[in-house]
Parts: sequence; structure tokens; C-alpha cells
Amino acid sequence: MSVGVATCSPDTPLPLIAKILNDKNLDALVVLEDGEGHALGVVGQDELVQAFAAGGAEAAPVDPPARHAGLGPVRGGQA
Repeated sequence: MSVGVATCSPDTPLPLIAKILNDKNLDALVVLEDGEGHALGVVGQDELVQAFAAGGAEAAPVDPPARHAGLGPVRGGQA
């Protein structure tokens, strides 16, 4: 059993998010606002694919942050 929620900041590079999801066998990370720690959204495998596909593989920035991944809504609370 695991305790806690996997999170990242809005500035986390998308390749690092992909690595975390893969290494920890997760479907998504909660993106937390810097400072206050409020949930801004959820970034998961679907959002990563959409972010990379939007610009094409060659056009995708090497280090785009989570804020450019088209975050999914926070469920069960206020965003």
C-alpha cells in the first residue's frame, strides 16, 4: 500500500513527467501550484501524448513544462 499522491509543479519538464509516470507505473500526476500548493490540474499519459502530437515530434520543445500539457481538471474539489 502506498500513501500520498504523486505530484509535480507547473514547471516540471514533460520528459521528466513521462519518466516518473513510467518508473512508478502511474497514470497521472497532480500538478500543484508553487507556494500555496493548490491543485491546478492533472497531467497524465493522454495529456503528454496530446502535448507532443500538437507540435509534432520534431517541433516539440525538448523541455516543455507541465503548464503546456493541457492539464486535465481536478476532480472532487475546486481548481
